[in-house]
Amino acid sequence: MLKRKLGSEKGFTLVELMVVVAIIAVLAAVAIPSFLRFLRSSRASEVPNSFSTINKGAVSFYNSPKTTTTGTQLGNHFPNGLSPNGITSGTYSQPTRTPCNGGNSQYTKTEGKWLTQPWKGLGFELKKAHYFQYVYRVNNGFTGSNPSYTIYAHSDLDCDGLLSTYHQITTKIDNVPATGGIITKNGGE
Repeated sequence: MLKRKLGSEKGFTLVELMVVVAIIAVLAAVAIPSFLRFLRSSRASEVPNSFSTINKGAVSFYNSPKTTTTGTQLGNHFPNGLSPNGITSGTYSQPTRTPCNGGNSQYTKTEGKWLTQPWKGLGFELKKAHYFQYVYRVNNGFTGSNPSYTIYAHSDLDCDGLLSTYHQITTKIDNVPATGGIITKNGGE
């Protein structure tokens, strides 16, 4: 028969286990918010790449000769809803669903209609799931101003109603498109 000696039992005391649980709780309290911030900022990394693609497409379109369907030469202009054979100004959004509508911060790869103008003229298409709604606002200079466009990217990464907004402006200066830096409001919110 086995005899046990009092005090020779192996294991952890309740106090030791409570200390370990407390340490894990403190580590989690510090690590989880940092991880979530990192996750949101990594999702926002799609914006500079998308803006770069849009800018390259817009400048290429601007510098390419264009004609109407009757063959009349069109002046230099940025892509718009009548491209490639007409000139207008306007605001265009893709996907059309507002950010985080329905509780989902991510857009599916099929939500945007990227093969319509002006997106087709910009050469911009997202073929994978993404987190931002893109807005392209073009002014092709009908009021005597220089042609310009502004790109916006909106997202609600944590579905709290606060949007992360990025935008960038390009305008024609001395017949050459000039692009400013990306302006961020609530980045990674």
